[in-house]
Amino acid sequence: MNTKVVSVSEESKILNEIKPKMDSLILEIAQEITNENFTKFFQDFFGEKTSLNKGTGQMFAYFILEILWLYEIVRRENTKIKLSETIEKDQIINDIEVLKNKHGFKIFPIDLISKLSKKLIEKTISSLESIEDEYAKKGKVDIRGVIFQNLLPEELRKVTGSYHTRSDAAEILASISIEDSESTVMDLSCGSGKLLVASNSRIKELNQKKINTLNQIFGVELMQIPSCLAVINLFLENPDVKSIINIANSDSLFLEPESQLSMLKSNESQSKLSKVDVIIMNPPFTRQESLEKTQKDQLEYRFSKYDIVNKRIG
Repeated sequence: MNTKVVSVSEESKILNEIKPKMDSLILEIAQEITNENFTKFFQDFFGEKTSLNKGTGQMFAYFILEILWLYEIVRRENTKIKLSETIEKDQIINDIEVLKNKHGFKIFPIDLISKLSKKLIEKTISSLESIEDEYAKKGKVDIRGVIFQNLLPEELRKVTGSYHTRSDAAEILASISIEDSESTVMDLSCGSGKLLVASNSRIKELNQKKINTLNQIFGVELMQIPSCLAVINLFLENPDVKSIINIANSDSLFLEPESQLSMLKSNESQSKLSKVDVIIMNPPFTRQESLEKTQKDQLEYRFSKYDIVNKRIG
């Protein structure tokens, strides 16, 4: 797909054009999965204490939509990962299994996706294909970046703790923070990975001959869904290069140097929390009343060696 860089205003226009279609798909998927037949699959993914309701159902529906879009992009583009051209449920599920087993996407909830109706899965893929075609013909921006990074519904941002980092702000922060193409970069509250994607682009900009840059990018995210989206977003940076994607689902507040982290993209992949050259973050600001006692205790421990102003941290 031929793409071009667009301004913030043009990106906003594209989002406004696509959002109603995406919201409609999210609602349709959510309506199918928000019933007792899906409770076990949902709790296996999020944990037994999480209830399946309208808000969490839409959040999971958004995640499923992202997976189906990833499948659609890989299926249609000229990558080394060859998938079927047929838009039929059984083949789609089989191809997603290929992505999961051969390319390390252990995060894919195949059992749940396979329970979706044939009509809904095929309609979703066809809708995503139409959106891709529309913007390809107009020669506009590669909308995967626009969609993956920006269309999480506002009400779901509150549920997931995901707060929007503007594309231009992410690019500016990466450009002023990263000066060497060999730099290693970490975001300890990476969300869906916008700052990490910008950092990866900055490294490639500094050395256009580099092929595998993702091994220099590291992210940690507390929430399950955003951390999975970060894996997808980084994978799409270069699907032809087989590389470890260093995203861990963990609470960075409780991590220590050399902590062992399990990476989301591979069952075998382990990584230590080692020193990096650049820490890049848009931290999740919140009121202290919203913190759990264990979090407050940990913060007090972390800051015990520093001056505390008016008995407050920060």
